[in-house]
Amino acid sequence: MTNPTEIETLVGRMMAGLKACGYGWSELTGLQVSQMSETIACVSVSRIRYKTDKQELERLGKTYRLRKNHCDWKIVAAVSHDADSILCKR
Repeated sequence: MTNPTEIETLVGRMMAGLKACGYGWSELTGLQVSQMSETIACVSVSRIRYKTDKQELERLGKTYRLRKNHCDWKIVAAVSHDADSILCKR
């Protein structure tokens, strides 16, 4: 994705899909951050997604690679994985 419109479109589609499954909210259950250099970082999270009726929808993990560009950190890659797998280790 190269511009905000593409990102908004993707997030909109993802949220529409989640809402169709009854999605209500997410809860982070794990977080690990590893700064690999002054401009590269790895962030790994695990979360539980819940339906609006408070039933568990799914557990998942996501790992992000970030790059610092001037003063801002930008996500350059994201990988979904099992919730029990935190990929960034200290």
